[in-house]
Amino acid sequence: MSSSRSGSSRAAAGGRRGDAGAARGADGAPPVAGPAGQDPLVPAAGGAGTPDTTTSTPDTLSAAGGAIAGAAPAPARSGSAPRGAARGAGSSRRSGQTPATPAASAPEPGAAGYLNLPGPEDPLWASIPLGLRQNLAMPAYQLVNPARGHLATPAGRKLKSALGAAARGKLTGTHWLALLTAPRAAFGGPTSQRAGQVYKALEQLVADHLRPALSAVAAAEFAAGVELAQAAPA
Repeated sequence: MSSSRSGSSRAAAGGRRGDAGAARGADGAPPVAGPAGQDPLVPAAGGAGTPDTTTSTPDTLSAAGGAIAGAAPAPARSGSAPRGAARGAGSSRRSGQTPATPAASAPEPGAAGYLNLPGPEDPLWASIPLGLRQNLAMPAYQLVNPARGHLATPAGRKLKSALGAAARGKLTGTHWLALLTAPRAAFGGPTSQRAGQVYKALEQLVADHLRPALSAVAAAEFAAGVELAQAAPA
């Protein structure tokens, strides 16, 4: 009887030691490695449990880097021009083209307009009627005594000399050319009455004498040319 009870107790003790060993194997035994290259902390595909999110792999790092690069482009360096503008400037330099500049405005004509005036030695200047000369004399004298604005500068010295000759009634062909080709602004400001009177007297001289005289000269020269052409032998 005693031998059977001792055998039963030993079997029970052996069972308890077996259960304790199984428990240590489940809790304290080192994890068993899976297939080659498999992280032992990450369960295999299709296995139970959730993946360990604290472990980073090269694939996840490259994907995160691509998302960041697509979301926020690198800022441009300060002082750098846009790439399109830089390419355009480089192509224009290579082609040798220069930026277009606005054309300079034509100078304002004088009282004679665009008439083809003769040279200073032409007899036309001596044929100007006395009445037209006298209409110019008094306004010219008032404009240069004293001289103001452009007339008081070195650039206006030539025009001032011509006005002085007009005031004295002793005009040459050079004086007439200076008076008739100077723009209105050279005589004085737009509100100057004296400058306006001088310019008006010059315009009257052109309309009453100079234009008809030049037209007559041109007609005479044309007629002489026709006669010469007709008299030439065939």
